[in-house]
Amino acid sequence: MDEKLIEKVKGGLEEKGMEVLDTKKFRRSFLYEVSRFLRGSSNTLGTVFSTVKKGERKDLLAIQKESAKKESKGLESVNDLDCIEETMEVPKFYLLLEEEDVVVMDLMDGSALVEILVSNNLILLPRKKKIVEIVKNCGQALARLHSKTERGRFSPDMDKISFEAELIPKEIAKKSREMLSEDFRFRETFIHSHLAPGNVIHKNGKLKFIDWAGSGFSSPYFDLHRSREIFKKMDKHFFRLDLMNLWRNFFDEYKSEISFEFDEEEYHRSRIYLSLRKITNEDEKGKKEVYVNMLKSSLRWFAEKR
Repeated sequence: MDEKLIEKVKGGLEEKGMEVLDTKKFRRSFLYEVSRFLRGSSNTLGTVFSTVKKGERKDLLAIQKESAKKESKGLESVNDLDCIEETMEVPKFYLLLEEEDVVVMDLMDGSALVEILVSNNLILLPRKKKIVEIVKNCGQALARLHSKTERGRFSPDMDKISFEAELIPKEIAKKSREMLSEDFRFRETFIHSHLAPGNVIHKNGKLKFIDWAGSGFSSPYFDLHRSREIFKKMDKHFFRLDLMNLWRNFFDEYKSEISFEFDEEEYHRSRIYLSLRKITNEDEKGKKEVYVNMLKSSLRWFAEKR
């Protein structure tokens, strides 16, 4: 972030009654950078602003990203939830520079789960018990969020999916249409939408959750589908840790903690819908094969059940 942009952020914070004491470049650990390379994710430019308002000091993080506007809306939405303080720790939103794609929020210090995974993958005797505990706590936190924000059911937008995509074989498309042709409705809760190991911060036994750009009310099972595919994608880079087994710990803990009954049929039906939506989305070009495999997997589940 250049000096001109830093000064603009300073001015925006001062308008909100915050005095900026110092700034410094936001740096991730070497392990985080390694994990970023493995995940193929882009770098995030950021600056830390040390501020004070009415005697209260806070470190804020200003990051420049294409989804800055979505991030600001997501942070406002999640912080507006009556239950959020008793559910999970999330950053508060302070400022948006829309033209510059800059959003300012609380700095959530600690180690990202992905850093812990990379670190333990590189040592001879990884601390699997600690990692399993963190992953289970993630499942509990997500279950609390979904349970406390449940608000009935909704009909998915069928205009956002296509059965005619090139990657989908005709027989698969036909079966998918059959699964979604009934008058079905999904349970609706507030979801994170991108619960990846890089978006969970751990410090002193507590978890903090970041990156709320895609959050909102939708099917709780979408969170499970996305997290599973992220763990599965990363699994091939780890030789001392079985990430899919870790995800199953997360999944089992989630199912044991939710206040509503886990519906396996709805889980797979929502997986079919999400897969078709991602395949239809032009922005998901490099990932479409992943979603085709998701689609086939859930269709197999229905075939075996019947």
